[in-house]
Amino acid sequence: MKLSRILVPVDFSACSEKALATARELAAAMGGEITALAVWQPPEFAGADLMVLAHSENLSIGDYGRQHTERELEAFAPDLRREVRMGEPRQVILERAADFDLIVMGTHGKTGASRLLLGSVAEAVVRRAACPVLTVHA
Repeated sequence: MKLSRILVPVDFSACSEKALATARELAAAMGGEITALAVWQPPEFAGADLMVLAHSENLSIGDYGRQHTERELEAFAPDLRREVRMGEPRQVILERAADFDLIVMGTHGKTGASRLLLGSVAEAVVRRAACPVLTVHA
């Protein structure tokens, strides 16, 4: 199995840290390259605090969110190739899957009502990705 291109979707959680560590081990063993992907989903409703922050930097809410996510990703994975996309996380990850040999992603392990309300990005990616997916539980 070829694992030269590994995608690691991150949400800056402990689960993502563990997935990134696993991807690093795989990449080192297989000679692969990791891309850390952060997806910023614009809020359906922007609160006053977000509007003030965006306005203070003379940016739209979308541009502010993207720049904030880029800075956060740079701090989270400074030594890796990084990519920030805007959109719905499941959809963006699935679109990017076609360009990679493997996806390594964390799973929060939610069950019951919390999973039903929040959904499971990892489950959707496992079911529909164009490449293999390795999930890492925190």
